[in-house]
Amino acid sequence: MVLFSLVHVTDESCNFSSLYCIRRFISSLQCCNSISRAFFIDSGKYLTADSNLLICSFEYQNLQVIKSYFNKGKELASKRIDNIVVKIHHNLGKQNIIEALNDMKILYKYKTELNMYINDIETIYVEIHVDIICIFEDAYQHFLNQILTVHQTNHVKTKTEVLKKDVTCLFEFMKFRDDVQNEQISNFVLPEDFDVKMTRLSEKIGTYSIEHAKNYKVAFENFDISSLVDILKTMYICNSLLTQIKVYHDQHIKKNSIINTIKVNLEKLTPYPDMLESICQKIENLGKELINTKLFESNRKYHIKDRDAFYRDVNEKFFILSQTKRFHPFHLRIDVNKLEEECLESIEKEISIIYSNVKKFLDNFSQEKLLGRRNYENFNRNYCNLISIERTMKKIPFQRKFTTEDIEKIIQDKIKMWESSIEEEPTLENVANNLIKMKVVSMDISCLEIGITKRIEEILSNFKKVLNEVDFATLNVIVNETGFE
Repeated sequence: MVLFSLVHVTDESCNFSSLYCIRRFISSLQCCNSISRAFFIDSGKYLTADSNLLICSFEYQNLQVIKSYFNKGKELASKRIDNIVVKIHHNLGKQNIIEALNDMKILYKYKTELNMYINDIETIYVEIHVDIICIFEDAYQHFLNQILTVHQTNHVKTKTEVLKKDVTCLFEFMKFRDDVQNEQISNFVLPEDFDVKMTRLSEKIGTYSIEHAKNYKVAFENFDISSLVDILKTMYICNSLLTQIKVYHDQHIKKNSIINTIKVNLEKLTPYPDMLESICQKIENLGKELINTKLFESNRKYHIKDRDAFYRDVNEKFFILSQTKRFHPFHLRIDVNKLEEECLESIEKEISIIYSNVKKFLDNFSQEKLLGRRNYENFNRNYCNLISIERTMKKIPFQRKFTTEDIEKIIQDKIKMWESSIEEEPTLENVANNLIKMKVVSMDISCLEIGITKRIEEILSNFKKVLNEVDFATLNVIVNETGFE
């Protein structure tokens, strides 16, 4: 009966599941061992009776046939185990984690039932189990480290694909965990600390989401471009991961899974499209503000600190606008380059008004045309504005038609010309006329500190030595009583 059973199982083994066949071989092996023990224990008894010699020979032959079939079954089982091992390695290499883990379940059952008969199955199982643990650890640690530093990458799409692979790997482990939740086998296939680490991952993502939301709020309120660029990089990746998580969650994961908690935490973040739209509106408002800013108004009178603060604010706003070109990789719906050009054109137009007014004054001044007090007041205001512009608006690439140094040189050259005229024609009338012109500049171009008053005093002191007392008194009165009507 044993022989018949083994022959039948062996011949039909390809048609049964391998584990079923192996179980039949185990049963047959137990019978084989029983016959073997009976044969060798009673062999002496069989051999003492000549009449039983034929029976002994027959039983021995039966035993050899049974052992032959058992060895063949063991060989088939080993091949089946080898095939499973190859399949597991193949699936692990292809990141087909769930298939590899399901095969690992089968291998574990083989190990449990065949450990007594296939000597190296325990070693094989342990080696593959270590590989599986390493794959989980690599995905877990890599995802945990990278999700916290995604803003540092310059290749967002590449980073996204890498993290998607990590997420897929971790979710496959999680799906297997959910599928065998009530089976003890998960304790022998998954890493011992699997649940602990997945819970920790969920908690870290929750904490990260809260911090990320705070950072976005602060960066958006201050319109910190560098921080917003980093946040958008992160949210581009998180948005892709969240989409992947939702699909995977709806298709595979049980609602009480840790992955559900991760999904909920990521959903608390401001969606990536909403961030882009908010940033676009912020840029548009900034552009409108710059375009509508009037740099120069005749009725605006600022203290120097306030005037510098005003232009510094314009300069900073334009710089921020120019920095928004860093959002280009995120494909905003507005053309930042065009908006920047419009703002620069508006600013240059405003500044050109100041340049034009100053140039008009300098032309009249150089030609010694009659200039009233209002002309000098406007010049002072324009000149002070240019000083503040030069000092504070260094980040705006507007066309500078001339500098305050150019203005000072024109005025100083004119003063030197008057001084030369006094030296060349030291008559009372000529000296008086030129000193009066210098006195007007010292009095009414108050924004310039070029020492005109001191120079007038030096000239008067020199003429006091060469003029008689009456002429000098007359000259002194004319110069000191000079003013505007």
